[in-house]
Amino acid sequence: MTGKLTKTHKSSQSPKAKNKTGLLDVLRKIFVESTMKHPTIPAIRFERRLFRLLDAMHGFTELNIDRMISTKRCLIILKCCYSLESLSVILRPDDPGNLEDSALEIQPRVYANKLNTLHISTIIQLPEEFLNAIYCPRLLSLTMERDASTIDLTSETSKNYGFRGLVQQSGCYLESLVLSNMFPKADELKEFLELRYTNQLQQLWVYDDYNIFRDRQKRPPSITNSVVQALTVVKTHQGSRGETVRYYQCPRLSDLGFSPCFSDDGKLSTVVQMRSESRPSFILTYSLDPAVTHTVDRKQFKALTRERQWLVVNETVGRWW
Repeated sequence: MTGKLTKTHKSSQSPKAKNKTGLLDVLRKIFVESTMKHPTIPAIRFERRLFRLLDAMHGFTELNIDRMISTKRCLIILKCCYSLESLSVILRPDDPGNLEDSALEIQPRVYANKLNTLHISTIIQLPEEFLNAIYCPRLLSLTMERDASTIDLTSETSKNYGFRGLVQQSGCYLESLVLSNMFPKADELKEFLELRYTNQLQQLWVYDDYNIFRDRQKRPPSITNSVVQALTVVKTHQGSRGETVRYYQCPRLSDLGFSPCFSDDGKLSTVVQMRSESRPSFILTYSLDPAVTHTVDRKQFKALTRERQWLVVNETVGRWW
């Protein structure tokens, strides 16, 4: 567990409560202003006494928790450490048989009003309720990545994760969304891209380990025609002089990663052609459905990169990023 403390506050804990455990002192050694990494301390566990002391940590602005915790405990941390600006966690399933997990009471909504960066590593398909419980109006970057070894190669399915609902209910203008080995449903991706809060989105990566599925039919598709077409939608509004101004959905998008892309041939290259006209730089990293030849896409990519020096198109196979 590493972290950063940029300002201090007096704890509301009594001296007697502080002296009951040395855990708080250990935490203070770990979370220092220089972001110094403390040697591994196996004894540190998220016990109930830690949560009774979490109000002493409300001044922390950055937490990097490299030991697996449950989703319920993560919500408790967000609730108590209300000055957090950046949180990185590794999540495991909630354990109904764990007395501490089952005893934790979670409010219907957890307010993380200062959080701007949330990085989630997980070994499960996170329940949609987890992100639905968080309100973070300043969130700029959301990354969700799953350990590839936990993917079910025979019956993996796509699902909703709640990132669309998180953005909508929080009113946050994300600048970066990265989903790795998550297999989100195409409908949630499409509806996310259609939100007005995506007009600051600059980076969108949705990808998985390309070679992990030996049977391509078992891979649940996330990047479909509907998702790709959402990036070609042209909107209009009235300018200051009454003129009609045309703009694309997600107008600031300049770094796009889709792997694999299951759209029809010609769809993805249309996105690149349209958006690279109006952007000073545009980067596409992609892989395509091997069941489709994508002759049009590849021909267009070759022509566009020759014409536009500010355009970068990378086709990738296997592990990337």
